[in-house]
Amino acid sequence: MKIKNKGIAAFALTLLFTSMANAGDGTINFTGEIVAATCTVAGSSGSTVDVQLGKINKSALPAQGSTASATMFTIGLNSCDSSITKAQVSFDGTGDSTNQSLLAVTGGASGVAIGIYEADGTTQLPLFTKSKAITINNGAGAFNFVAKYVATNASIVVGKANSSATFSVAYQ
Repeated sequence: MKIKNKGIAAFALTLLFTSMANAGDGTINFTGEIVAATCTVAGSSGSTVDVQLGKINKSALPAQGSTASATMFTIGLNSCDSSITKAQVSFDGTGDSTNQSLLAVTGGASGVAIGIYEADGTTQLPLFTKSKAITINNGAGAFNFVAKYVATNASIVVGKANSSATFSVAYQ
């Protein structure tokens, strides 16, 4: 009996060490480029874009998942280095506790969040996700997005529904 158990133990150790030897293999390649200048955000207020969603009646959000107050906004780029031909944007912020793809609101309202959508108004752009790429022509380009209130609960509590996000531009 003892000899049989030693054989099983030795076999198990062999399997353990074999899998451990392969667990650390791999390669990570980092690539990039240094350019003279990236793009600047166009607009009179620099890199800040203000989006007014306005006041809406809570009845405009009758069920979880419903949306209201669609508002288009633009992030313009100019003075781009000639080597930059495409760009993408991603938005970072505090995710809603019910749906982390949406921006949480502050100010008293609850059961609602803010969604950011591609220019078509239907393709949601989750937080921390790159948008569709735009083409940079003659050193300039513009991203068009739509922001909407999104009901995250069937019961909405009224109050201010503000939020903020930062955005990052990735260049190609």
